Amino acid sequence: MTPLFIYGTLCHLPLLHVVLGRTDVKTRADTLPDHGVYWVKDEAFPMIERDVNKSAQGLVLHDLSETDIARLNFYESGFDYDLKHVDLADGTAVQVYFPQKLDYPKGADWNISDWAKIHGDLVVETAQLVMGYFNKVGEKYMSENNQNGITQSRAWNRILARDTAPTDLRRNVPEADMTITPRDGGFDGFFQLKPVTLKHRKLNGDWSPEMPREVFIGYDAALVLPYDPVRDQVLMVEQLRLAPKLRGDLGVSLLEPIAGMVDASEAPETAARREAEEEAGLTLTDLELITRSYPAPGYVTEFHHCYLALASLEGRDGHIGGAVEENEDIRVHVLSFDRAMQLCDSGEINVGPLFMMLMWLARHRDRLRATA
Repeated sequence: MTPLFIYGTLCHLPLLHVVLGRTDVKTRADTLPDHGVYWVKDEAFPMIERDVNKSAQGLVLHDLSETDIARLNFYESGFDYDLKHVDLADGTAVQVYFPQKLDYPKGADWNISDWAKIHGDLVVETAQLVMGYFNKVGEKYMSENNQNGITQSRAWNRILARDTAPTDLRRNVPEADMTITPRDGGFDGFFQLKPVTLKHRKLNGDWSPEMPREVFIGYDAALVLPYDPVRDQVLMVEQLRLAPKLRGDLGVSLLEPIAGMVDASEAPETAARREAEEEAGLTLTDLELITRSYPAPGYVTEFHHCYLALASLEGRDGHIGGAVEENEDIRVHVLSFDRAMQLCDSGEINVGPLFMMLMWLARHRDRLRATA
């Protein structure tokens, strides 16, 4: 089989090993004459183009199997690349992945070390998820998934999850004490529903029976409660929600904190500031962490990064906001702290994260007002 010349991100060996599903691949450093590799301007991936004054640095892969090529084609299909035959300087015939799109704006010369420091972890984690689809879905599906960023966002959640909470009181369950086996069925779209079979070591040391479970795969979200310590006011938003209606609740317009999904590579604090601008027209500076928590860990992976923001709320009451492209229709409410507590007591505030964040504010309100 014709050797393969790779350049750019695949030269990062942890990524290459994930894509191939093995670590014993044979590689040789080489160059492709009359070609240059560059950053795509303002993007996190490279491009290759013909340039008689350049030589593209890369690796030649030998002794690839049909499965190896199939796995590489599957991975690269998500980025719209095609294999073409070219010759190295010594006349060796190789295959190279060239982009289908040839009009990327060119940036600086590609530097894999710089790329790996910033993007390596996310791309390798994304590849783990991508290759989990190999032999299960078509290349068109993966191309669409990569283009809308769904898989990368899920990978970013997995990276954020590495910063786990302390285990001072609760037990630390080792990997060896749990087995999770996928089952057929479920759903795979913007959200996922994953059927699995769970077995784990119990508190008494025995193993549990095998238990069928379904897990809803959501995303990390940033939540923010703006508070004006001078006026002693809080800001919350109101919007229509479908889930209460499907439960049978007649009160489908709910009071909530400002909230939104954390995008891939985005710090949760950045997401909180972005959502405050979109939903309430607020520009936030300093944020104070309230908590990082799971809203329903029994069956949902969604995770909340909750913040309080000190801000002037003058003129914000009644603001209509939301991202038009996301069909958001949001009304802003600015009310006194005491009024917010009345709504907690009456039950009109029935969204758990908002209730929790207001309780945190009640505990820290004197401190915040004293330093305003």
